[in-house]
Amino acid sequence: NCEVILNTLKLDGKAKDAYKKSLSKLLQQCVRGINRGKCQNKKQLTRFEEIKNADTSASFGSDDLIFAYNNPTPPNLDDEPNPTIPAFSRALKLQYSTEQGRYVVATRDIKPGEVIAVEKAYTSCLHSGCLHSDEPTSHISFCTFCLARCATPLPCPECTNVVFCNEECRSKGWNKFHMKECPVFSQLQKLGGGGAFISAYRIIATHTLDELKGFVSQFQKVLQKSPLDQIHNEQQICDSDSYRSIYFLEGNINIMDTKELYCFSIIAFIMTQLLIQSNRFFVNNTGDKSIPDIEDVVFIGSLFIRHIVGVCCNAFGIKETPVIVNKKNFSKHELSIGSGTYIAESLFNHSCIPSAFIFFYGNVGVCRATRFIPSGSQVNICYIDIYYSEPDRNIRRKSLFDAYSFICNCDVCLSNCKLSLSGIKMSGFTFPILRTKDNRVSRNDFENTASLKKELDSLVREIVSMFNNLTSSSCDVNEYLMLTLEAIEFFDRFVVIPDSSYIQLTTICREIFERRSSCYFISQPLTSASNNIYFVNK
Repeated sequence: NCEVILNTLKLDGKAKDAYKKSLSKLLQQCVRGINRGKCQNKKQLTRFEEIKNADTSASFGSDDLIFAYNNPTPPNLDDEPNPTIPAFSRALKLQYSTEQGRYVVATRDIKPGEVIAVEKAYTSCLHSGCLHSDEPTSHISFCTFCLARCATPLPCPECTNVVFCNEECRSKGWNKFHMKECPVFSQLQKLGGGGAFISAYRIIATHTLDELKGFVSQFQKVLQKSPLDQIHNEQQICDSDSYRSIYFLEGNINIMDTKELYCFSIIAFIMTQLLIQSNRFFVNNTGDKSIPDIEDVVFIGSLFIRHIVGVCCNAFGIKETPVIVNKKNFSKHELSIGSGTYIAESLFNHSCIPSAFIFFYGNVGVCRATRFIPSGSQVNICYIDIYYSEPDRNIRRKSLFDAYSFICNCDVCLSNCKLSLSGIKMSGFTFPILRTKDNRVSRNDFENTASLKKELDSLVREIVSMFNNLTSSSCDVNEYLMLTLEAIEFFDRFVVIPDSSYIQLTTICREIFERRSSCYFISQPLTSASNNIYFVNK
């Protein structure tokens, strides 16, 4: 190859020899660099595997690691799937009331840590900062289809705006939505909205115009049915991949501010024009572009409005957890990478002290119980992440009303408890107030208070001891987690909630499970500029 290049250049003998010597020298340098890189990469991979197999980073120095990440496989449900909502465990069922709307209750006692829902987002998108960013971690990009980190991303065949983690995701992403957004993706990003507008665009782009017309025509027959029946198909299944389910998600459009609705109408008009400009949605039978009539423009524009408000009301912020080497890191420094709209998991109502939490594995949401949930009790998540840092009920209620148009009447807000928490500290312990009976619905017998105090004191002492040794290589994090889950169940059954020690336990439990979801390993905290995040948690 070297000779071919030199002959092509048509150099004289002296120049040819000089070029050959220089090329040979460069080749040797490249080979040395490649071999050195292989050795370094092998060392990094070995260290990463060691870190990945441990829940703490105690035995690793900060010099051992530059950057690593983990895309674990989402866990399965801990019970059989619900027959009518397959994303749910059969430990859950959906109910409806005029006061609360659709809500989820437990059909049996649910233990802390149990996986009660696993669902892939119907639509998801990355924040623009994860596509084009100066972050120290941005050299490893995210797949625009599954939202997983990828060290060797594959580009879109037609644009430089998105990447994919493998051929399968690129093929699925292109065929499902990106083909119709690719020519106008830059303009879509400029609309902002923290991902709401791109998500709404992708909902429409997933289908053809004729399919959407057929769907909406069918839906007219069920408009008068109950909200429970609306999201279930003819087979009485609430399908996470069904357009019917996303069409009937709650959007609160009837109580929306007129000015906000007007702004969304303008955005919907712009998005309809972008859909036309893509030349890939409004097409004839041969696939060639066609000019839509005014009825089609109004039809698609109205669907855009419906899906924009639906996404804004129901989308979750998808996050990634940093694990800092040689740090306990029991503090909240998640990286918000995007947003996703989930059918089943959007049916959970809110509580300021939630009984469950959703952990993200790319764009797959895994809901775990973080409290003991008695049979018949409502299963709640927290829509916003301000309770532990903001104990003021008025501020919490205002944040929720501004984002979701409801006044929170959870147990904490109704009792107006004043509970402040700053970080996780297990060195001290204030003995909680015990109940006089088991909190389980099926149990009404009175408990021996002295026996409960003795059991609780023993539990807490063991937890505090293990927490203080959490960064020790001899500490078994799985054992610590099981002990924490046992203590959480004890508190839920026998202690008057809210209790500061109980909140600490549930927070630690949540932090451990976050490390087992999508996460990345770094040697020190990142000082990142804040992204324009539209969604906080839900």
